[in-house]
This record gives sequence, structure tokens and C-alpha cells, in this order.
Amino acid sequence: MRKLAIIMMLLWTASASAQSEVYHVVVDKNATATERYAAAQLREFLYKGQLGTDTVAKKQGTVYVGNTKYLRQHFAAYIDSLHDDGYLICGDGKNLCLYGAGEKGTLYAVYAYLEKIGYRCYTPTALIIPDIFGIEVPVCHEVSNPAFTYREVSYYYPNHSQLYADWHHLHTVADRDSLFGMFVHTFKDLIPPARYFDAHPEWFSLNNGRRSRDGQLCLSNPAVLEELCRRLADTMATAPEKKMWSVSNNDNYNACQCPECLHMDSLYGGPTGTLLHFVNQVARRFPDKTISTLAYQYTRCAPTNPRGEAREKCEHYVLLH
Repeated sequence: MRKLAIIMMLLWTASASAQSEVYHVVVDKNATATERYAAAQLREFLYKGQLGTDTVAKKQGTVYVGNTKYLRQHFAAYIDSLHDDGYLICGDGKNLCLYGAGEKGTLYAVYAYLEKIGYRCYTPTALIIPDIFGIEVPVCHEVSNPAFTYREVSYYYPNHSQLYADWHHLHTVADRDSLFGMFVHTFKDLIPPARYFDAHPEWFSLNNGRRSRDGQLCLSNPAVLEELCRRLADTMATAPEKKMWSVSNNDNYNACQCPECLHMDSLYGGPTGTLLHFVNQVARRFPDKTISTLAYQYTRCAPTNPRGEAREKCEHYVLLH
């Protein structure tokens, strides 16, 4: 039998009455560093709320943090429903389990539970710590999975705080660097004009009757798809541990206006649809990677298709920039 390591005690009440119960917060002896940190955060915040000053107890119960035997015995049916950084908050009226998948799911479960009982993290320095005199341990089976695999609020100062980012289940620049092999505005890197324009001006966007060195790619040209995928494969080989790769438009509004691209725009509901059609073709070549793109500049508007013609489905997630 695997032993549980008791890492702290805190005062808890299973009802709104004045009678208190001492609850142990435990992790498995083989808990990960993140699970131990999540349990320590639970302890720190609850004690800030003055939950733990009364040492008189009539009963005992447990808050199980992370992957524990109690979780597997009583709530195993819910574990397989988690993906990415999803988490569980499960209670049986006496004991509570906080658990999550992925690297930080358990930490997200702790912060989500603190939110439920009145704690708030509006900024890294604006924390709301409620006065806690009694907490109910409900009978509950909450499963929460993120809608997006990667979640970063770029250029927003509070998100530079690890506490703030973790509290709100967000990624940081450090996460980005560890996950992404290429990140946004990558057309210019995958098909650099300095290397290709003179020999293949037709690979670049047509604007005002001229092919543009500082524009976008001509996404209707099949040679562009082939060369981009070849170069992307070569780049991936230099960083095989990276899971996410951006294939995304440059930082300008110069979408290709050649007749073929305009025809694709009409089929796929606008330039965003044409971009998704192109990027989905790339994604199919690399099924073991996540290929991202941008909703940015001229691709901010969702594809429309009022005539019911071919509509491109997004087979990967889109980064909102």
C-alpha cells in the first residue's frame, strides 16, 4: 500500500455550523514537485484566511491533492475525462480531492477551488483573502477542461507574474519558449523574400498589380506549400522536442490579390478561410505536431460562406493575436 505524506493541517468545517473539523491535506509520497507546490499553496492561502486558528476538533477528514490512492478508489471514473491541463474537484461530503492532468492541472484545481470559496487574484498585488470561519465540503464531481491547448495573454503586464498566470490557468512567455519551435509571423521565415523573391516572385502576394517583397505568400500556389513544408520539416528536425509550430501571416494587411487567391477567398469565405485551408494542408503533413496560425490583421474576421460553398474546418487551434 502506498503511503500518503501528510504535509499540513488546516481547520475546516463540513457545514456552516460553529463546530469545526481538522482536515489533513495530503499528497502521495511519490507526488510530483508541482503537486507538492499546489498543496503548499492551498495551505498558505487558507491560513491567510485565518482558517486554522482553532485547534479543537471533533472529527477529521482529508483534502487529497494530486494523484492519490483515495482519488483512484473513489473518483477514478472521472480521471480519463481530463485532457491537457484539465482538473477535477470532487467531494463526498467529508473528503475532497483536487487533481489535474498535465504539468499544472493539480495547481489549477487548487486555485479554482480557492476561487469558489471567495479568494481572488485580480493582479499580482491585488489579492482578495476572505475571512474563513467555515467551509462546506460538498458532494461534487466537477470536471473542467481547457477550451484551448495554449493560453497566453501577450503583452499584459500581470501575466508576467507566475502566480497570476497560474491562478488564471494561463501560459507565460517561458512556457511559449519551451513549447513553440516557431511563434507567429512565420511566413517571412519559412519563405524568406531575400532568398526566394528574385527566382520566384510568383510565390509572394500580388498587390496593386505587383508582387510584393514585404507582403504575404501566394497561398494558391502549390509550389509555396511544397517548399514551406520542406523548410518546416528541416527546421523541426533541429528541435524535435518542440510540439507547436506557427505557420502564420506576416505583420501587414497585404493579402494576395491574384485571381487564384481571390477565387479561393470566394470559396472559403474570405482570406481567413483561405489561410485556414492552407494551414490545414500543412498540419496534415505533420500529424504529431500542433500547427498554429493567427487571427490577425486581415485574418481577424471569421470565414463566411453565405452561398453554402466549400467551407474549411479548422483542424488545429488558432492563436488570437
